[in-house]
Amino acid sequence: MALKQNRTAQIAVLTAAEAAQDKNISRSNLIPNANLQVSDSARRQNIETGFGQKIPGIPEHSGPFQVFNAGVAVGTPIFDLTLWRRWQASKASVTATGAEEQTVREQIAALVVSQYLGGWRAAADVKAAQSRVDLAQALFDQATDLKKTGVGTGIDALRANVELQNETQRLINAQTQLEDHVVRPRAPAEFQA
Repeated sequence: MALKQNRTAQIAVLTAAEAAQDKNISRSNLIPNANLQVSDSARRQNIETGFGQKIPGIPEHSGPFQVFNAGVAVGTPIFDLTLWRRWQASKASVTATGAEEQTVREQIAALVVSQYLGGWRAAADVKAAQSRVDLAQALFDQATDLKKTGVGTGIDALRANVELQNETQRLINAQTQLEDHVVRPRAPAEFQA
């Protein structure tokens, strides 16, 4: 879907198609050309204007005569180095644009895979951060309970509380990273559609 909807990929496909058509046009200049021409007309001639004067005993006009003409004209270049070089250049252009299209497709595929894996990593980071928060909460609860029973010290409860706050902040950062991957995927400027 990313390949079909990406403008850069669509432009690459159109450029490759255009190069293929240019090659066909260049090749057409090298092959024989045939033209069929057919014409049909009715003609009437003014004899007086043909001779410049009126001739006694001959009518002023002759006709109408129907003239039908049909023929085939065939032509081919014997040797035109310019046309030959144009055709070779267009063949090389087809190869180059095909390679460029493939490169664009591979870059887009790599970008999609990178975004997919980045999303999975961000989700795993959130899950790991949540586990650390749960552990820090349990340690804080245990330190608070030990302090209440008189076995633990206030400094242990304070350390556990600081650790809980640090892990909560890391969880918020991981959730923000996940949201960035899901809501606003990052892509290089030339691939943003």
